[in-house]
Formats: sequence, structure tokens, C-alpha cells
Amino acid sequence: MAVLGAVAGGFVLGNVVGILAAVVLVPLVWLVTSVSGSEIAGLVAVVVVIGGAFVALLVWLVLDGVRDLSPSRRAHHRLDVVRLTSVAVLVVFAIGVWIWTARNPGDESGEAILFAIMAGLGAAMIVTGAEAATSLTAQRKAGTR
Repeated sequence: MAVLGAVAGGFVLGNVVGILAAVVLVPLVWLVTSVSGSEIAGLVAVVVVIGGAFVALLVWLVLDGVRDLSPSRRAHHRLDVVRLTSVAVLVVFAIGVWIWTARNPGDESGEAILFAIMAGLGAAMIVTGAEAATSLTAQRKAGTR
């Protein structure tokens, strides 16, 4: 059931999130570009919005992982360690990209963090679908809905 949920999460939920993002972000690009008169101002606004959302999700991930590591809530110890490790890897990657981009301003290596965000979003959709399918199956077996 988790595999079916992962497929549904990757395809269905990923497309729904993509459509919602387009509905919100395309007008944002148009509005900021037309108000500022700059061709790239709208795209910069989109990067700021997506980056802010990504950082907010990382903060939530860290807080949830640290809270779950407390002695009273040690249900998923390995999962919480993986959460914190993945956030640490993303932070190190982002700092590395930032330093590289600051030292080599002519190339387009700064876009690497954007590609990492896109890959992370796709992975999050797959994991969300698998988790939803697993928990819905468990609820049906328990007789609650």
C-alpha cells in the first residue's frame, strides 16, 4: 500500500502542488515585473517566496525532530535522526553553494540550490503519499475513518 501511495503522492499530489504553485506564482511574477519595470524582479520574488517556504519547512522539520527526540516521545528515534541529518546536509549544501557563487559570480552555479529544492519537493510528495496511504490503511484496519 505504501508503494501505491508513493506513486499517487509523486504523480497526483505533485501535479496538484505544481498547479497551485503556478496559479499563485505566475500572477506574482506578472505583478512584480509590471510594478518594478525590471524583467527579473518577478523571478527574484518567486525565488524569495519559494526559498522562504523551504526554510519554514526546514525549521518545522528540525523542531519536530528535536521534540520527538525528547525522552517522553521517543517513538521514531531513527526517523528523527535522519530528519536532523538531512537538514544538516541541506544547510551545508546551501552554504557551499553560497560560498561558491560569491567566489565565482559569473557562472550560474547559484541555481544548484533551486534544483535541490525542486528535488526535495518531489521527494516530499512521494513520502507524503506513502505516509497517507499507510496511515489510511491502518485506520481502516482499526475500523476508524
